[in-house]
Amino acid sequence: MSALLDRLRALSAAEEFFELLEVPYDPRLVSVNRLHIMKKFSLGLARLRVDEAPEAEQVDLARQALREAHDLFLSADARAAGLFKLFHPQGGGFVPLVALSRPSSVGTPTECGVSKK
Repeated sequence: MSALLDRLRALSAAEEFFELLEVPYDPRLVSVNRLHIMKKFSLGLARLRVDEAPEAEQVDLARQALREAHDLFLSADARAAGLFKLFHPQGGGFVPLVALSRPSSVGTPTECGVSKK
């Protein structure tokens, strides 16, 4: 494992990544999209195979991944970026209200022995 990746693993706040890698950032953008930016950064590190690159190239690749992650949210919001499963449309998720109505085979509370007080 490289020294850079060890240092990145020790960080916790998104701003620490920008400071360590000396990547300029918009604090307002990061405060609103930090989770999404860090997710995109993680995917970028994997896509660029930073862990397989020579140590001399790792900082530049990590900077590139972080810059791309940040810049994505300059023109898109979290939903448009679609990084998390909740933003991916799922088929068959709609249930019409009539489907939630009580089936005729189920009795009223009084018929089931429950009294109203």
